[in-house]
Amino acid sequence: MSCLFLSGHWVLAEEIDSTVGGDPFANDVGFSIPEELIEDPKADADGGVFSYAGFLESRNQFGLNTPQEPISMRQRLRVETDYRYDKFSAFLSVDGDYEIAAQYWDGTGHEAVYAVLRSGYVSYDSEQFDCVVGSKIIRWGTGDGINPMDLINPLDVRDPIATGRADNRLPVWLASATWFIGDWTLEGVFLPVASVEDIPKQGNPWVTQGLKELYRGEDNGTLILDSQDVPDRWFRDVEVGARLSRNFDGWDVAFIAYHGFVNSPVYGRYETASGIPEFRPEHPRFTAFGINFAKGIGAGTIRGELAYKPQYPVARESSSNGIGRRDLWQWVAGGDYDFDGVYYVNVQFFMDAVSQYFSTSDEGFIGTKLWHGFTYELSRKFFRDDLKVGVRGKAYTSGDGGLIEAFGEYKIGDDWNLSTGVMIWTGANNGLLGQYDNNDLYYITARYYF
Repeated sequence: MSCLFLSGHWVLAEEIDSTVGGDPFANDVGFSIPEELIEDPKADADGGVFSYAGFLESRNQFGLNTPQEPISMRQRLRVETDYRYDKFSAFLSVDGDYEIAAQYWDGTGHEAVYAVLRSGYVSYDSEQFDCVVGSKIIRWGTGDGINPMDLINPLDVRDPIATGRADNRLPVWLASATWFIGDWTLEGVFLPVASVEDIPKQGNPWVTQGLKELYRGEDNGTLILDSQDVPDRWFRDVEVGARLSRNFDGWDVAFIAYHGFVNSPVYGRYETASGIPEFRPEHPRFTAFGINFAKGIGAGTIRGELAYKPQYPVARESSSNGIGRRDLWQWVAGGDYDFDGVYYVNVQFFMDAVSQYFSTSDEGFIGTKLWHGFTYELSRKFFRDDLKVGVRGKAYTSGDGGLIEAFGEYKIGDDWNLSTGVMIWTGANNGLLGQYDNNDLYYITARYYF
């Protein structure tokens, strides 16, 4: 989350992370290989069990407005291995990517070939206690797509778009422990060093409108975009979180607390000696508290989350210096229902509220700024559930634009998944979603499991 400079004014852009930059309708499917496709486990002489799996994927996104310049042509190889011995296990997942479209992007420094450690950890599991040490993605929250307390893993700014079969979070180094105490479950997470988002390079199709203006200012000398101040000191720039949960008469309820650094940079404005404004990307500390709930009702689920982030760091008005603090409240509520395994409906309503002050100081309270809207998915299955077609997206009822995706997914046997669709952004170009209007696209993806 961050504040961004959009068309001459600063706005709190927390929803960028949970929309284009943060999984607007993902259900965390596809991060790992489906269990039924994992190679038959093989036991070694000591009684340990080893398994492996992987896939090849060709994901291609072409702009409707700029068909001659592909937005992404990412080719990916993922390999996963798992070893289990008694109560111990080790897991490794690695991606190797080749982004063909990088050569079409403006700017410099775009990597075409790169490798990513998706997960690499060892774990111990018992009836009363579990622990994990290594690099991992941990998701906290019950909201289907919008999770105000999903604060542990930063966004992959190279590829921030995520739909129902993708994941756009990066793993972090951590140690976690879970205790099962009667009907209660207590989980603690410790990050020995913070992991935050990079600044997208100039020319990346998903650079925000505010950052584009800073890049343009840097070119003509009217603005200066300073180097990113990253918290990278091991065992000093630490982050911690805890979650306490249990079931109350069919209601799964969890209480969450987190203390760490904002993932998305906040662009503080400072005056240089020459009088030229300097925008410094920073990652201040903050604390958050939240509660979430979920309950299954027949073939559906209702769920919700509430988060309170006191004194959350934001950029001040353009006439001020540095970074300010505002109280931020966020909630999401909704549910989904599966009609006879054929029709599926999912609707989530959300609202963010941030306290507002006079532009010249933080002493005078003048009210609350609200962002609100909903996410949705409507889909139907055909041909023995092998084909799924539908529409999903996000719409701001507060006037910040919308995103709609019409999609189709087809499963061929156990080895192939094909998908295609169109994604359209609407709204003013200074809106949280409308700013991506030029990125309207259609996509074709093929994935082969082995």
